[in-house]
Amino acid sequence: MKVRELFDMIWRRLWIVIVFTTVVTSAVGIYSYYYITPVYGASVELLVMPNSAEEAEQAREIDFNDIQTSIKLMDTYQVMIKSPRVLEKAMIAMKLRLSTTELDSKIEVKPVKSSQVIEITVRDPSPVTAVEVANTLSRISVEEIKEIMKIDNIQVISEAKVSDNPYPVYPRPILNIAMAFVVGFFLSIALVLVYDSYAIYRKSRVLQKQRMMSKSALG
Repeated sequence: MKVRELFDMIWRRLWIVIVFTTVVTSAVGIYSYYYITPVYGASVELLVMPNSAEEAEQAREIDFNDIQTSIKLMDTYQVMIKSPRVLEKAMIAMKLRLSTTELDSKIEVKPVKSSQVIEITVRDPSPVTAVEVANTLSRISVEEIKEIMKIDNIQVISEAKVSDNPYPVYPRPILNIAMAFVVGFFLSIALVLVYDSYAIYRKSRVLQKQRMMSKSALG
């Protein structure tokens, strides 16, 4: 089939493309705006310093080995932040009616690339709750790490704050609508091509049968 024939086929069924794409895009838009509960995010940053931070500050230089040690400690600290001990204390402090598993599912702890910073991100349907949990968890994590590890090398450097106009991290209606439009458009074209190809096939079969019947009648 030539490109010209494909365009002609699509043009004849353009109304199908428009209607199908519009319906799919509208359905996804309505679902994204009215049926999906928005989830908001709040982040806190913790800085992990070398064990000899005090001496390093006095000397105005940080030993490379201390930095490497701090980077290795970051893996341990990330596990400790999401430990049941820390989560339970955070829940008690905030009087949350959640299990540690439920709270754990709302929290993401990860290192900031090429740095000695750990980022704690909390997601919740309430932007205020997300901020409160992030700040409370970071505070309790620092206290527990200092108590357990017996070293004072971690501190909060960036607290979470409630925005005047919080924007959900999920869903993203505009992105969903754009993706729905593209998918709907190509699906509608595929539908048109399949429908017309099948119509052409049936027509050719009918003509073939008619020719065979004509030959039989003449014979």
